[in-house]
Amino acid sequence: MTPERKETKFDYSRYDLYKKCPQSYYWKYEENRVPKTPPNLYYALPGIVIQKLFEHFYNDCWYLKRAACREFMYNKAPEIYEKTLKYTTVDWQSKIAKKTKQQVFDELLDMIGRNLDVIKDKKLLGPIAKSEYKLQSYFESNKYVLLTSKVDFLIKNATDGLMILDGKATSNKNNYLKNPEQLYFYAMIYKFKHGVYPDKIGYWFWRTGELVFVPFDESNIEKLKEDMKDVLYKIYKKKFAATPEYSTCLFCNYQEECLDRKKHCAEKSAEKTAKITQSDLDAFL
Repeated sequence: MTPERKETKFDYSRYDLYKKCPQSYYWKYEENRVPKTPPNLYYALPGIVIQKLFEHFYNDCWYLKRAACREFMYNKAPEIYEKTLKYTTVDWQSKIAKKTKQQVFDELLDMIGRNLDVIKDKKLLGPIAKSEYKLQSYFESNKYVLLTSKVDFLIKNATDGLMILDGKATSNKNNYLKNPEQLYFYAMIYKFKHGVYPDKIGYWFWRTGELVFVPFDESNIEKLKEDMKDVLYKIYKKKFAATPEYSTCLFCNYQEECLDRKKHCAEKSAEKTAKITQSDLDAFL
């Protein structure tokens, strides 16, 4: 008897992690391995907190407070900040922590006012205005691959139509604008679910208070589909070899236990070591 094939749930985080390092994907999603050292979420903290505040703004209708909304959000910020710190690990003594806990909080207060102004200027309220909006659909006609996602913001207004916006608290916008695959993923799954693409997709950059829309067409979506099929096939075939690279290993949760990473670092270090040649010795002597 042929065993019943299980449904595979797949989201952008899984797809992106596999592309960066199949071994890290395997440890996280196949083995459910807990990292030896909890990841330091210092860099992620501002984005987590500001996203949570504006999630409340939309889903709990804080905007109905109208003129009192701004002060209300400032007053709620300390509570949300401290609550977030209880379930995240932030090492304020680490080398990457350039700011103190209070300095990061002060930055968050600046972002609140700046982005409330964005909502007013860009009219980011309308008949549809939701945060952490859940999307779920099968991958084309494949009933064994269920795509899931939560988009940061789904907003429809008279000016821009239906928008999917992804909030980012980064100070480096170029990395996201050069490779907006995550937004393509959201547009694709929305089309699978509702039969049409959103009118616009884009990033909401919290630090600068900018909306940057990303153009897309069918060719972008088709390429993403093919890349995803390739990743899914490799996962099915259990291809989980490590692919250590500085840019991916830097924020990997399994740094301390990954032998491939340690070997890669040792090789790179050896390459940088100056090699003394005979001519160097002759010149010195």
